Amino acid sequence: VDRDVPKSFPSTPTEVVEPPPEEGRQLVTGRVYLAVKHNKPFALEGPASLAPERNPEPNRFVRAYRFQSRAQTIEYPALVGRASADPAWTEDVREYYLRTPEDSRYPALAEEIVATLPEDVRDDPFAQALAIKLWLDEHITYSTAERHAGAADPTADFLFGSRIGYCVHIAHAAVMLWRSRGIAARVGTGYHGSPDDLRGSALILRSGDAHAWPELYLA
Repeated sequence: VDRDVPKSFPSTPTEVVEPPPEEGRQLVTGRVYLAVKHNKPFALEGPASLAPERNPEPNRFVRAYRFQSRAQTIEYPALVGRASADPAWTEDVREYYLRTPEDSRYPALAEEIVATLPEDVRDDPFAQALAIKLWLDEHITYSTAERHAGAADPTADFLFGSRIGYCVHIAHAAVMLWRSRGIAARVGTGYHGSPDDLRGSALILRSGDAHAWPELYLA
């Protein structure tokens, strides 16, 4: 699973096994210079290919590589009406992206949220996912102070308790609610930069920019 996520740094030009589709996306290119060691390569949005890059300052950077990515440009209304599964998936892969805890509160809450949708889109995967996302925006409080680390299910402790947490809790809550509606989803991790991190044409990322977010699959 997750075959669209590169697992290792490129020693030669390398195509991603299952890159994002070209439809509704534009090509973005860039170079990454790592000042510290990192477990896996990353790129802007969905990488399509990676290649080694000459290290311009070996005393400063531990690794350099370049990438080609496909950044989403399709408008949200065009995502309505698309199925949330790939017919090519095996049953094991499908089950993996739909796995949820055995906790009836997840489907109950998701059903309550989805019931507020207009009837003509109530069964649509993207409309359901968007409704759940907007509900979370309205009902949660972002804070890194509450970690929910001692709970058997930190996501449930967050979602059905204080509803105070940070990106990891919010992303898992969205994914579990989506999956309970039969929407294939996963938690993505990486970095979230901001305009304040720009230095000319370079984007400076630090460990404090680490971020998690929910992703759903649409045909």
